[in-house]
Amino acid sequence: MRAERTGSRQFRQALLGCAATGSVLAASVVSASPPGGQTTPAPPPGATLETAGPPKWPEPARAPAGAPNVLIIMTDDVGFGSTSTFGGPVPTTTFDALAREGLRYNRFHTTAICSPTRASLLTGRNPQDVGVGYVTNWSSGFDGYNSMIPKSAGTLPQVLRANGYDTAMFGKGHITPEWEQGPNGPFDRWPTGLGFDYFYGFLGADTSAFQPSLIENTRPSLKPREPDYHLDRDLADHAIDWIAEQRATTPDRPFFIYLAPGTAHAPNHAPREWLERFRGKFDGGWDKLREEIVSRQRKLGVIPPGTQDAPRPETLPRWADLSLERQRLYARYMEAYAASLAYADHEIGRVIASLRDSGEIDNTMIVYIQGDNGASAEGSFDGKLFEQSALAGVKEDPAYAEKHIDDIGTERAYNLNTGGWGWAMNAPFPWAKRYGSHLGGTRNGMVISWKGHIADRGGLRSQYLHVSDIMPTVLEAAGIAAPEQLNGVRQKPVTGISAAYTLKSRTAPSRRTSQIFAMSENLAIYRDGWMASSKPKVTPWDAVPPAPVKLADRSWELYNLDRDFSQSRDVAKDYPERLSSLVGEFWNEARNGQIFPIHSTDGQQKGRPDPNRDRRQFVYTRPVTQVAEAAAPHIVGRSFTIEADLVAGEATNGVLVAHGGRFSGYSLFMDKGRPVFTYNLTPAHLTRIEATAPLMPGPHRIALTFAMDEEKGRSPATVRIMVDGKEVASGRVPQTFALVVSHSEGFDVGADNVSAVDPGYETENSRFSGVLNRLVFLLSN
Repeated sequence: MRAERTGSRQFRQALLGCAATGSVLAASVVSASPPGGQTTPAPPPGATLETAGPPKWPEPARAPAGAPNVLIIMTDDVGFGSTSTFGGPVPTTTFDALAREGLRYNRFHTTAICSPTRASLLTGRNPQDVGVGYVTNWSSGFDGYNSMIPKSAGTLPQVLRANGYDTAMFGKGHITPEWEQGPNGPFDRWPTGLGFDYFYGFLGADTSAFQPSLIENTRPSLKPREPDYHLDRDLADHAIDWIAEQRATTPDRPFFIYLAPGTAHAPNHAPREWLERFRGKFDGGWDKLREEIVSRQRKLGVIPPGTQDAPRPETLPRWADLSLERQRLYARYMEAYAASLAYADHEIGRVIASLRDSGEIDNTMIVYIQGDNGASAEGSFDGKLFEQSALAGVKEDPAYAEKHIDDIGTERAYNLNTGGWGWAMNAPFPWAKRYGSHLGGTRNGMVISWKGHIADRGGLRSQYLHVSDIMPTVLEAAGIAAPEQLNGVRQKPVTGISAAYTLKSRTAPSRRTSQIFAMSENLAIYRDGWMASSKPKVTPWDAVPPAPVKLADRSWELYNLDRDFSQSRDVAKDYPERLSSLVGEFWNEARNGQIFPIHSTDGQQKGRPDPNRDRRQFVYTRPVTQVAEAAAPHIVGRSFTIEADLVAGEATNGVLVAHGGRFSGYSLFMDKGRPVFTYNLTPAHLTRIEATAPLMPGPHRIALTFAMDEEKGRSPATVRIMVDGKEVASGRVPQTFALVVSHSEGFDVGADNVSAVDPGYETENSRFSGVLNRLVFLLSN
């Protein structure tokens, strides 16, 4: 045993010695080849820090040297003859000042209505070519009219951002398909998806200036009530703050701002002191006003000497034939229009003043376009106290408006100007907004100011331009070529023509020699000074709309615009061959430009994309805020039921569910413990159905049934309110919504967040004070 232990010890010592020796040998072997005798390639150059060379960071896009800041301003529904800069009655001191420093353009054209002009401005292409042949509210299922700007039509902010610009937009969008405006998008065609780093404004056609429904980037922005709040000041404040922050943080990058206040589209809201400035200014009427505008235009030289005013519409009432009561009412509408436009121009001036104060004005190109179309005649004979009346399917009584005349221009009205004033402010041209066939719809005043780049400051330019020309003009000023590919997508050609050449030359011939127009079935084509125009299908002043005329039977007019600046003399009978040639050219261009089929989009919305198609039940377990109408329960022309499981306290108050606001909508709410339902067709047609007794504290189920007499818009309905299965109130709604619940405010659960549907509560105290566990919306088939 002893011998065995001794041998084992010696053996272990030998092993340890071998191990120690082996470790040294192993170390020397590893340096020569891998363990186990592997043979592998040596690390290639660049695999280690020692051989990789210096690090290379991705370089952000940089704008070309000397690229200017760019500020584009576009107002809304402003006729050529509206502003003082172009002979109009509305003092626009900011527009005037820029005109003295820059250039006025008196042959600049839009598309005759909102969304198409804005799409054309941002894409540099004709509106139908990018799918926006009409307003996005009333799109139709054809390529030129579906409101879906394709990725192959990259926008000006997208191109500028890809080339080192910071971009921001403030104000009116009106370029996003309605079915894409829900809280989950998609956001590709929201302003932030179309190239703007920052957006603050509204997506639709218009909003209240005192209680606006706003979006910041992609989420609702709820504003606290301030006694003197006004949207135009708010937009200016946000623009000024954004510029200051951008220059403080990225001063080496130029900026692009698109400021679109939405003024002077309805509602014409203005601060009280601005309304007072225009009291009595329009008592002379629209006939006298138009004469005065044309006279001033001649003196200013913004129309050629000898220009004749276009003929007066036969069906437009003469001011002298109106009653004193109507004259007083109509003058008040015009006072509000003028006050709103003058105030918007004032607030735009604050933005420009901030550029002066910071020194940025020296390197900022400013394009200020007054109007996305001509002044509106949509108010027809009487104007409207509530723009919503037409959407609701009700005819306003002027006597009601007369009783509420002091509401015009304030937060208590949503006024739309009388058609006669629209005609006056489009002087010296015929017709108005929507009339793509005539210059009253498409000719707008524009000013471009850019220090150091204009040959004759304060000059006038008369080259023929179109709104699609703005994008290539800005790109040329920035030294950036329109890309063939953008974000991996091959691009449609930019068909706009740069107007940069006009900055240096008053006499340079127009590079744009032709342009097609097609809006609301009103058609035109311009070629080398001549314009063929279809005779308007209807007029704003027809007491009884005429019988529809088939497209093939429509008559055309012909104008020599080089000799007839105001489109006042139809020479079709003198040049029948030229007219025939131009009309043939129109059909060819329309066929190739996605303008076919030429149609009215009214009633063409059936079958369009709908996030809630075939959905009958909506369940809400948490509050929701300002959901767009397309993503809310569709109640127009449908019966429905609302069920709310809640816990009431003592005298519970607040809104369970509401859609819309002060000027149209519905609300189910609690008033001191009593269930109440308000159906607000317009403030002049409001129905309130309420229980008489309050709920006892504790859990309850409130159910509301809304039973239409017929499942179609405008039909009357019967309303019943039940608490825990027992009816507590009932009533009749004599007329229901015709087209939409609200075009300007969304759907809320647990509060009424923008303006109050019912005048008995305010938005600030509308949050439900009990516990709302579950709210279910059930729609009829």
